[in-house]
Amino acid sequence: MANNPITVPLPQDLPETWATNQIVSPNGVSAGLTPQHGYNYLMQQVNNAQQAAQELGEGIAGLSGDNLPASSDGGETISAALSNKADKVTLLGNVDCNTLFTPGDYIIRMDPATAEQSAACNFPAEPGMWSLSIYATLEITGNNGTVYVARNRDSGNIYSRQALNGSFWPWVKLATATPPPQFDLPLAEGVSGAIRYSKDQMGVVRLLGQVELSSAQSGIISIGTLPEGFRLEYAVTTVCCGWTDGGATIAPCTAVVNADGLVAINAFDASLKVFAVNISFC
Repeated sequence: MANNPITVPLPQDLPETWATNQIVSPNGVSAGLTPQHGYNYLMQQVNNAQQAAQELGEGIAGLSGDNLPASSDGGETISAALSNKADKVTLLGNVDCNTLFTPGDYIIRMDPATAEQSAACNFPAEPGMWSLSIYATLEITGNNGTVYVARNRDSGNIYSRQALNGSFWPWVKLATATPPPQFDLPLAEGVSGAIRYSKDQMGVVRLLGQVELSSAQSGIISIGTLPEGFRLEYAVTTVCCGWTDGGATIAPCTAVVNADGLVAINAFDASLKVFAVNISFC
């Protein structure tokens, strides 16, 4: 609490019906003093009261919003009392953030170097402690329940989950806008051109490109082989097209990716020499 600005003793209760020649003492009762002593005491108390009022006014003028006392029986100010309460909220038990966050206080502002508040969630209460920085949003979706979307500031990974009828679905990692890396498919002997393959965050493998045979032929034509990690447990077949050297004839054909990673063209026309490949699977 702020120091009491009044430095003089306040007056005791005195008789309010003092008569001529009545003798009073400093504690307000008869004590055999002369009238002069009583008058001197009374004036001293009046002067003390005036000084106390002046000091009280000066003390009030010196108080600001940061150092107003929170109570009359402690040394804590209002700003200190609110510093650990007004800028954070403790999550309720039915808000399930497990597997992504550590349940607890979500700090609006905290500086990890000083433990002073700055923008993030679940920062430590003391400097030097590890923290998990997460940006999170909450979307109310009517009959579909509540959708939580969270992004880890450090990794950039985005997760989503839904709460419906008091139950939480598992967190799902969402694909980001970052394009997946592409690789050149090693081509079989007698095949030129280029086919590039990739695998995105959702596990979708794509092959895209154009190849040309050293000589036209029909039937199953081996183009190349995908490495481990880009293969399926079963074969997939898609429609593609081929054309003769110079493009005089264009005809349909099929592109095949086998479980062992083999990429092949099934040409139905023996005159076809150039093929476009565009395959996606997961």
